[in-house]
Amino acid sequence: IFTVTQSKAQDSSFQLKDYKFRTQLVQGLLIDFNLSGAISDVKAINSNDAQRRSFNTSPFLEHFRVISTEKRQHISNFGLRPSYNSSFNSSDTPRTKNRSAMFFGGYSRMDRFFFKRNTFFEIGNEFNTYGYSSRQSGGNTFSNSGIINFQDRLTVGVGKGRLENVQDAQMALFIVNDLKKMNLLDQDMSAGKVNELAQLITGINNRRVFDSRIRRIYELTKIDSFFRANQLVKQSSIAFFTTVNDNWALAFNPGRLAGTMYYFRMRPSVTWNRNVNEQDLPTNNYKGTNRIFTYAYEPVIGVEKQQPLNLFWQKSMGASLSFVQEWQRNKSQYRSGTNSSQQPIFFNSAGSGFVIDAFYAIGYYPNNRTMVNASFNMQSQYVFSNFSGKSPGLSLSPGLNLTANYFINYRTRVTVNAGALYQYYDAIIMQSPSYIYRTSSVDANINIGFSHILF
Repeated sequence: IFTVTQSKAQDSSFQLKDYKFRTQLVQGLLIDFNLSGAISDVKAINSNDAQRRSFNTSPFLEHFRVISTEKRQHISNFGLRPSYNSSFNSSDTPRTKNRSAMFFGGYSRMDRFFFKRNTFFEIGNEFNTYGYSSRQSGGNTFSNSGIINFQDRLTVGVGKGRLENVQDAQMALFIVNDLKKMNLLDQDMSAGKVNELAQLITGINNRRVFDSRIRRIYELTKIDSFFRANQLVKQSSIAFFTTVNDNWALAFNPGRLAGTMYYFRMRPSVTWNRNVNEQDLPTNNYKGTNRIFTYAYEPVIGVEKQQPLNLFWQKSMGASLSFVQEWQRNKSQYRSGTNSSQQPIFFNSAGSGFVIDAFYAIGYYPNNRTMVNASFNMQSQYVFSNFSGKSPGLSLSPGLNLTANYFINYRTRVTVNAGALYQYYDAIIMQSPSYIYRTSSVDANINIGFSHILF
């Protein structure tokens, strides 16, 4: 199959793997704010009247920043996702009020500095925070629970190789191939000209214009100017514009990479977690606080290869081996009725083990509307000891995944997602939340979706 598709997929000598994605800066900002609420007031003759009120909001903010030059690759991402929910129900006995709030926040960045022969030094950091609070009251009862978690992980490493983003080159080839099929090109495009078109697309995509209507006019005008300036088309036509516009709307998917990278990384991390649970009942009062501080280090050695075989086929593979060593300090306090722990109780424990991750994936993109990806992944873990003090044990988790997307038109899409996962582990190292020790499990799922935007 690969031999046939390679011989027919590209008429041009231009190869996706040869494209170099270079941009001084591209960044984007996404903001979403939403509110929802409901009110219900029911009058009944043979039952109690009922009143219900609810209010929800879950805004989010995301910002990303990318730089790619000959000497440096940089990517950073910042996101905030708070949510709040409030409800009141008077039909219950007693009446109940519920309020809950959740917060996700994170910032990550990675910088790679390149030297001779694509050797590099990398440094990055990933910070995440999570918080949750819930309050429930009704009658003579009250309960309150809350969690707050902070985690920070530093990455320092060295390696050789570079992964390039080639989706702009993919769009350029789709545009050229479709124009050629419709006999809209006055002459064949050389590999150099296709590369120039891909670079132009990169420059256009990295230019920020807040008005999307003005942006689309600018984008299509620049593409038209390129073809006319290079005498590839004598004059513009509606067929030319619709062909370019169709690919501009769809051919940027999926994001594809090219290249091979070998790396060695050291990843130290710290995590702090605080959990509070409080209950005020007529028969008993309880309040417990648990603080967990975890610090760890993880050396990792790995390789990743991304190979666009041609315009239509993508092959990806990679593997990594890491050793994880963690230490945990647990501090607990509680008060229940007349029993209480005035002095905090400390628990110290440690865990360590080897982790092997590997994946192999194939992607098929016959046109700008169709995407099919199949992947096999495997994780193997050998634990010397864990926080429960268990003896050594082994776990294996092979899995298969299939994802397919077909855009019937700009507003209509069909999606298929399927997967299967097998897990084997020594019962001495893995346990379910219900504390039932298992040795193996098989999980499979399939999801078929159809979405259409009415207006």
